[in-house]
Amino acid sequence: MRHVAGDANAPRASYEGTPVKTAEIAIGPSHKIVQGDWPWHANRGNADQKSIWHNYKGRSRFNMLYGDGHVQFYQSPDKLKDWTFDPKPNRDWLWW
Repeated sequence: MRHVAGDANAPRASYEGTPVKTAEIAIGPSHKIVQGDWPWHANRGNADQKSIWHNYKGRSRFNMLYGDGHVQFYQSPDKLKDWTFDPKPNRDWLWW
């Protein structure tokens, strides 16, 4: 995932450490997550007390704000729990 404000742990001059620009968001705004309520622990089941806030009727869901201004009650792909790292940011994928 491309960090909106840049990754604080990456070197400042690197791609990862540089904040995203409006022009870059404009290339794929309907897929760019700008802000969201996401636990970053995809391997937690929806019965885990630490993830109960992110459940709706036993299904994991997250409020996500996208670059074009729409909000989606998002469900992560099932395969996310098996990822060690996110895929490289891709403006044509579900999110970037």
